[in-house]
Amino acid sequence: MTKKILILLLFLLLMPCAYAAKIVTVRHSASYEKLRIVIELNEPIEYTTFKKGLNIAISIPNTQIEGSASDLKVFDGMLKNFDITKADDNLNIFIETSYPVENKIFFLNEPFRIVIDLPRAEVPPEAES
Repeated sequence: MTKKILILLLFLLLMPCAYAAKIVTVRHSASYEKLRIVIELNEPIEYTTFKKGLNIAISIPNTQIEGSASDLKVFDGMLKNFDITKADDNLNIFIETSYPVENKIFFLNEPFRIVIDLPRAEVPPEAES
């Protein structure tokens, strides 16, 4: 009985170590041309993306969040929603834009990060005056 409890405790202690990567921070910058969201990680990762309509999803397997997901928010008028959730072994990032955009998502090294560029809608010159 004691051996089973020790094995269970060891498993529970080592379980967080099974994740290979962590999201360290999420930051963003905004300009007239685009919104850039940067998801910084502690090591290189593989990820998949999916886009349908106004929704963009990024799924990162075997990854956890350093800290709280509620602290990792992006607020900008072109976004209806930005959310990070955990489902099974995947960390999922959901972005809903206010209008259709041709997004650009890519990975950069050192520091390891996923970069999401969302171009802003062009304002016709007559609407600016």
